[in-house]
Amino acid sequence: LYYFVKLLLVIYNKCMSVLSEKHKKVLKYLVDTFDNAGILFQATSGLAANVYGSSRSLYDIDIDVYKKDIPKAQELFRKHVVSDFVHEQNESFDLYEFTLKIDGVTVDVSQAEESYAIGKDGTKILVMNDIKNASKHTFEGIAFRVLDKGQLVRYKTHVARSTDLSDVKEITALASKVHIYIDGNNLYRGAKELGFTIDYKKFRGWLRQKYNPTSVYLYHRSCS
Repeated sequence: LYYFVKLLLVIYNKCMSVLSEKHKKVLKYLVDTFDNAGILFQATSGLAANVYGSSRSLYDIDIDVYKKDIPKAQELFRKHVVSDFVHEQNESFDLYEFTLKIDGVTVDVSQAEESYAIGKDGTKILVMNDIKNASKHTFEGIAFRVLDKGQLVRYKTHVARSTDLSDVKEITALASKVHIYIDGNNLYRGAKELGFTIDYKKFRGWLRQKYNPTSVYLYHRSCS
C-alpha cells in the first residue's frame, strides 16, 4: 500500500498540470479578453475532454461563440488571425470557423450555430451548443464555460476517430462512482521521501480533476 501511495504521489507531481504553461497562458488570455468584451464562449473538443477527465495532451484550443459575436471576436483578435471566417467541411465536421495563432498555440473559433459532426458513414448530427446555459468549470485555476458533457460524448462517439473514442472511454469511466481512501501516514512518508510538501487543497483538486470521485477519505493510523 505504501508503494502505491508513493506512486500516486509521483503521478500527482508530474501530472498536476495537464496543460502546458503556454496553453494555460493562452487560455487565460482568451478568457480575460472574451470576458472583458462581454462575449460568451465555451470550450469544446480536446480542452472540454480534458476538463471532463481525458488525459490526452492538448494540441490546439477549440472554442465556440454565438454567430452574432463572430465579427466582434474577429476584431478583438485581429492581430492573431491566420485563417479568415469560412465554412469548413471535412470528413468529421461541417461548421463555420476562423483560426488564431497565439504564442504558437492554434485556436479554432467556431460559430455555435449550424455545427454538425459527421460519422464514418457520412451521417450528420447537429451539435447542440447552448453556450448561455453551459456549465462553468474551474480548470487549472481558470474559470470558463465548457460544452455539455453529454453533447461532447455524443458527437465524439458519432465522429469516432481514435482520439475521440479514447476521450469518450476516459470520460465515461469517470462517470461511475469512485471512492478514494488514502492512508495519511503513507502519504506523508511518500511526500517526504520524494522531497516535497503536499498542498492538500491542490492535491484534493487534482484528485477531483483526475478521478472525479464521489468521496475522498484521508485517514491516519494510530501507532501504539
